[in-house]
Amino acid sequence: MPSPPERLLHEALLRVERAYNAAGITSVIDPGLSPREIGAYRSLITVGQPTVHASLMWRLNPGFGDQALQSALDELRSAQIHRDLDDPWARTLAIKLGARAADPGGRPTSVRSLTATSPCIVIDNG
Repeated sequence: MPSPPERLLHEALLRVERAYNAAGITSVIDPGLSPREIGAYRSLITVGQPTVHASLMWRLNPGFGDQALQSALDELRSAQIHRDLDDPWARTLAIKLGARAADPGGRPTSVRSLTATSPCIVIDNG
């Protein structure tokens, strides 16, 4: 299924924030977002429309196998998302790391979520 256009993502986020406001909610934690989804939150700030303070968590899925892990490491190294605790409307505070357990045949058996809130992540390339 293709990703929605930026305009639709922006409009959907505005509707969600209005629903939060109607329920009296002024602050949320939104875990497991892609860089594009985090960008949608930032776009609300750019045009002066945020109404909910959001603490955002970047989703990183290492998957199974060498290629999937390499892809996740490349995404992490890309620095598309950086820790930002100073923005009152869209703080990027953690990485949500999804890990799946597998049986001996390689079939997924459960899902675990971990969060890394360290101010810096070091990747040893050597």
